[in-house]
Amino acid sequence: MAMSGPQHYKEAQQLLEEARHERDETQRSRKIAEAQAHAALALVTATLHAGQVSQDHLHEWRVHGVKI
Repeated sequence: MAMSGPQHYKEAQQLLEEARHERDETQRSRKIAEAQAHAALALVTATLHAGQVSQDHLHEWRVHGVKI
């Protein structure tokens, strides 16, 4: 099931909090990278829902299976 923008944002926050307490540098880096991906997805979702994307571009997203 796809995550919503707020869910991606919350996941990014959670991962960053976990990374703050992670002692293993590899795991800390992995969590930070995953948090960055979730933050980017939250931003994309917010942009789409704010109407900052033209109808042509929205169609392109839908063609690629993105549910908007």
